[in-house]
Amino acid sequence: MLTRAVLFIAGAAIGGVAVAGVPARLLLPLSDADETAGTETGCTAAFRAGRSDYVQLIGVELTIRTAAGLHLCRLSGRTADAVLAGQAGASCGGYRVAVRQTGRTKTYPASDSSSTPAVLTVGEGHAATTLRGDWGVAC
Repeated sequence: MLTRAVLFIAGAAIGGVAVAGVPARLLLPLSDADETAGTETGCTAAFRAGRSDYVQLIGVELTIRTAAGLHLCRLSGRTADAVLAGQAGASCGGYRVAVRQTGRTKTYPASDSSSTPAVLTVGEGHAATTLRGDWGVAC
């Protein structure tokens, strides 16, 4: 069963690739320290492009990094569940974040994880940009 996830964060360049009319490097990759900065525990969902994660969701805590710094945003349980299931996006640090799954989910029972090709859309105001990668979940 394919799950769709939608996370919006727009108006930027992602991973140093400039988007026309948008400041470069507005959305930055998460560092290892960023990914352990939160207080939530449990299953982790992350959007990965290349060798970097750009969005992380653990429990009700959404993590992104922009040029302004690290943003750890607490979502309601309902919103976090909807984001994970692809039924809604979320706002964090003034950005709208959405991940849309675009392919078949691969499951890995031995590691209790899955990975799906996906597109990250980041929005701020009317500007938006996208990045192709994978939406992975590990428990």
